[in-house]
Amino acid sequence: FRSKLGDACTSNEACGKSLICANGQCAATHSVGQGGACSADRFCQAGLVCHTGVQQCMPKVAVGGSCADGATCVDSATCDFVAGKCVAKHAKSEACDSSDSCAAGLTCVPSTTAGASSCLPTVKLGGACSHSAQCAALDTACIGGACTLLPGAGKPCSKQGSTMGAYCAPGLWCTDAGQCNPLPKLGDACKGACGSGLKCDLASGTCKALPGKGEPCDNGKCAKGLSCLDRKSTRLNSSHITISYA
Repeated sequence: FRSKLGDACTSNEACGKSLICANGQCAATHSVGQGGACSADRFCQAGLVCHTGVQQCMPKVAVGGSCADGATCVDSATCDFVAGKCVAKHAKSEACDSSDSCAAGLTCVPSTTAGASSCLPTVKLGGACSHSAQCAALDTACIGGACTLLPGAGKPCSKQGSTMGAYCAPGLWCTDAGQCNPLPKLGDACKGACGSGLKCDLASGTCKALPGKGEPCDNGKCAKGLSCLDRKSTRLNSSHITISYA
């Protein structure tokens, strides 16, 4: 049984679908005003976001404002965590360290030489490109200077690899016979690549599950939802934020 709108509550889970627990009562989503308590953006009224540092609904921070305590910058800016301030996102051809730091319509593309990455336009199927990171669709890659559809299951592998070494669509691998096949499943023979949540065990030549909770990590990799902490797989939670390698 879940509580209805206006009923007393102690957690979001106690309230019905599409409701939140705000100030001890089940309330509609996006109903909390500026300065009100929140734990996610869905609590806050239009134009406000949940400031994770103080857990209050607040406006996004403009360029030059502080984001050191977890505040969200306006869409045209990103947080410079070193300076602790919101800075304007990079324009076309400017150096970048992630796509989040590039302006809308741009993505951070690694240099094909030893130079720095730069913000370049995302490219649709058939458009000119210099790197697969520019290609908007997941099943396309930069081959021969154009964003090209990668071969699907059962198709011959692309004769020319992409700038990221892809010869088949995502989830597939190129066999020795030159055909794109689904990635090997648990227990299947493998030569390097396996399906999601699996690793290729070189000793047995078969796909095995990634380490579970409490098990030793496999080169920093763990099962989905786990992170490698002190060389052991540990479940992620809201109070311990780490990078998951799954």
